[in-house]
Amino acid sequence: MLGSVISVTYNGRRFLPDLLSSLEKQTSPRTEIILVDNASTDGTSEFVERSFPNVRLIRSQENLGFCGGNNLGIRASRGEYVALINNDTIPDENWLAELIAEARVSPDIGAVASKVLFLRPFVQVTLEVETFNPAAEGMSSDDRDLGVLFDSASKFESCDYDKPIFKDK
Repeated sequence: MLGSVISVTYNGRRFLPDLLSSLEKQTSPRTEIILVDNASTDGTSEFVERSFPNVRLIRSQENLGFCGGNNLGIRASRGEYVALINNDTIPDENWLAELIAEARVSPDIGAVASKVLFLRPFVQVTLEVETFNPAAEGMSSDDRDLGVLFDSASKFESCDYDKPIFKDK
């Protein structure tokens, strides 16, 4: 076996059709695909068994986290080279072949990485709100003009991706 591709998932069934389909189209020969299901409750394992029978499914009885899940997959892998990939990505069909080619350049190379591009571009959101000044309102000594705060805990209705990323101006 030349390469093993390992992905860890926890309740990420919605991402798996795109990921696993793209992995099955890899041009690298003799590749195994390993999916570590970190005790999902969303039907992940059943979906993979039914829809992707060529994927080696490893079911963890508990959520081992990202590192623990990858270690479980690595221990089970049979490839000369091991690639780790997030479950919410879609690699180009030459992704693994290119990584292996770079790794084979020299025996001194211990790891290679690929360039990661956002699957979806940023969505520009313009928000206009009235601000208020707590000090001017006699509410506190805070003299800032306050309005709306967005941070990594913010959620967006009808957004299918739950990792908002904010870009500074």
